[in-house]
Amino acid sequence: MAMIQFAINSPEKKRMTLKDIYTWMEDHFPYFKHIAKPGWKNSIRHNLSLHDMFVRETSPNGKVSFWTIHPSANRFLTLDQVFKQQKRPNAELRRNATIKTELPLGARRQGSTRTWGPSSSQ
Repeated sequence: MAMIQFAINSPEKKRMTLKDIYTWMEDHFPYFKHIAKPGWKNSIRHNLSLHDMFVRETSPNGKVSFWTIHPSANRFLTLDQVFKQQKRPNAELRRNATIKTELPLGARRQGSTRTWGPSSSQ
């Protein structure tokens, strides 16, 4: 969401078409132009539609849609704020660690076709 916010806040009018958002992302984050799979654009559309902070406005002739940010939700972020790494104490890391659950040999995870254990064909 923060990258979409950066994109929309970058022009003077603080609004962009969907295509302009894609272009801004590719220009400022080369990963999206050269490495990412095309599905990243679906994620942008999903976030724009899902979050109330993004508002769709239509041009007077109704042919062009612009995305803006609702004024009460707009925070002017800096890259340092977005990419700031939070250091957590070791105790908190251990407390939040994922606990592995072990299945009996030959058991299957629900919805999985993979056998967890020795192959039954042996």
